[in-house]
Amino acid sequence: MKFVKKTGAVLVGIHEIAVDAENAGIQAEGMNIGRTINIEGIIVNMVNAEHSSLNGHAPGVAIEIEGVTIYHPGDTGLFGDMRIIGEFFDIDLALLPIGDRYTTGIKSAAKAVEYL
Repeated sequence: MKFVKKTGAVLVGIHEIAVDAENAGIQAEGMNIGRTINIEGIIVNMVNAEHSSLNGHAPGVAIEIEGVTIYHPGDTGLFGDMRIIGEFFDIDLALLPIGDRYTTGIKSAAKAVEYL
């Protein structure tokens, strides 16, 4: 959150994280999975992800900016809804986590690309 505070950016996050950010004096927009917000022409679509979290459900995002869609699933593991995300959004770039202990492993990441 230091970066957001330093730059004056708007933090977009799951409701619980946004509330914590606002309580820390950070401008934030909270939302839930399946919702969309437009901030200064940048469209943020919050999508499902499969990962643990201390505050609310851990989401992923599909960000649309200037005709380009970037999918960032967070520290997710492989899950079937990636097929739906791939069908629903015309993804130009997917930033998939690969680590295999707390994130998707190489084999699972390759399957995620098929799904998307």
